[in-house]
Amino acid sequence: MNVEKWHHTSDEAQTVAIGMDRTAAGHKKSNLVTRNVVICGNRTSLRLEQKFWDALAVITEREEMKRNDLLSIIKNQKKDNASVTSAVRTFIFNYFFQAQTEEGHTANLHGRLKFDPQAQAHAFE
Repeated sequence: MNVEKWHHTSDEAQTVAIGMDRTAAGHKKSNLVTRNVVICGNRTSLRLEQKFWDALAVITEREEMKRNDLLSIIKNQKKDNASVTSAVRTFIFNYFFQAQTEEGHTANLHGRLKFDPQAQAHAFE
């Protein structure tokens, strides 16, 4: 669970992470995965959560294209003020959102999520 509680001392605010992995120095470990990629002919690195890397693999397989080619398309279509990382996440979301069908929702049991306020109230204790 990625819940943080803030403890304030007289001089500074310290973060105490609960249920998060930490490095030997006590810093939070990132859940981002960095990969080297080539976008529009330029080698760079991209940091995304593993689920986004997995989604890119699914998309490139379905579209029968290389990951770097897809990333180049995304970069060329992004808004000027957007980062490439943000554009990639947005592209992935839109790709799957636009691909949704009623049959897909039914097969994945969507529409059956239940919200239990009592259970949710205790989720972060």
